[in-house]
Amino acid sequence: MDMHIVAFGRGFPSPERLSQIQYNTENPLRRDTVVVPPASFVVIRLHADIPGAWIMHCHIGWHIAGGFAGVVVVQPEAISRFVIPDENLALCDARTEPVDTIEPGA
Repeated sequence: MDMHIVAFGRGFPSPERLSQIQYNTENPLRRDTVVVPPASFVVIRLHADIPGAWIMHCHIGWHIAGGFAGVVVVQPEAISRFVIPDENLALCDARTEPVDTIEPGA
């Protein structure tokens, strides 16, 4: 899934300010990651052409555990037709220990 940076800035934009931002829709920078500095924002455009559930997340483990992640679901009707191979399902049953988790602040 392609991601384009169409705007960025400092602060926390209100709905009114969002209408005043200069958006680069002609030739935006294409990225697969973006660093968002503290007290800043980034406006992205996604070219969502591949079915699936795509996680948008921070790369700091306890941030993810604390909820700093979201999921973009693309073409849910196509996802509902996915067939999970039996070999993959067997991996779930074969696990004997719980999956380690990262707790916030750990």
